[in-house]
Amino acid sequence: MAAALVAPALIAAHNLLDRHGDPLLDIVALCVLAGALGVAAPLRAAPGTALICWTFFSLLAMPPMDRFSWSGHHDLQRLVYLLLAAGAGTVGARLFHARGAYRRISTTS
Repeated sequence: MAAALVAPALIAAHNLLDRHGDPLLDIVALCVLAGALGVAAPLRAAPGTALICWTFFSLLAMPPMDRFSWSGHHDLQRLVYLLLAAGAGTVGARLFHARGAYRRISTTS
């Protein structure tokens, strides 16, 4: 839900500032967003987060505007980047929490 609300706002803000300039900056911002959203989400939510972010990227950041476009391996690569970012956020958060739990258990024993 957060991805569906924040992704279009992020792209729209960037388009206002950059006038539909470099889509690389949009995909980097969406990867950061996917990673941040992955911190609070289960790993099974990563594909959905990546797909929602890519959908808004395709609709709002790449010409033709307001239409889906698939440019072969470029869009597949973008989708993989978003999926890796969301998965990395989730895995990183789980490792952080597991490390904290291990420390709490080991200090009480």
